[in-house]
Amino acid sequence: MSDVTDWIGAISGAFGAVGATGALIIGAVTLRRQIFDSRRQQAMAVTLITTRPPPAFVNGEEQPTLIELRNDSSLPIFAIYMGERFAARVDQVLYTHTLSAHERISIEIVRSQISHVTAVFYDAAGRGWTRDSGGSLANQYPSNFGE
Repeated sequence: MSDVTDWIGAISGAFGAVGATGALIIGAVTLRRQIFDSRRQQAMAVTLITTRPPPAFVNGEEQPTLIELRNDSSLPIFAIYMGERFAARVDQVLYTHTLSAHERISIEIVRSQISHVTAVFYDAAGRGWTRDSGGSLANQYPSNFGE
C-alpha cells in the first residue's frame, strides 16, 4: 500500500511543480507586456493625419494636402523627421522640430501624389518610434532616423 501512496504523492508533486512553473511563466510574460505597454503609452498619444480636401483641383489650381502631427501626451517628443516614406527610410523630410506636450503642427503640401507619410521621433525617455498616416506605430531604432 505504501508503494501506491508514494506514487500518488510523486505524481501530485510533479503536477504541482508544473503548475507553479506555468504560473511563473505567465506572470513573467504579463509583467513584460505591462512594461512594454507603459513604454508605448506616450508614443500612442502621437497621431499623424493626412487630409486632402475634395475636390483636388479648384479653378484649375491644385488644392494642398494637409499633414498634421499631434502630440496629445503630457511629455514632449524630440528630433521629429516627417515626410514621405519609401522602403525603410524617410525621404523628402518636411519638418524637423520638437513638439511640446499637447502641441500640434500642420504642413500644407501642394502635390498631386502623396504616397505614404511617416513621422519618426524620440519620446521623452529617448526611445525611437515611427507613426504613419495609416495609424501604425512601430519602435524605431535611432540609427535609422532620417536615413
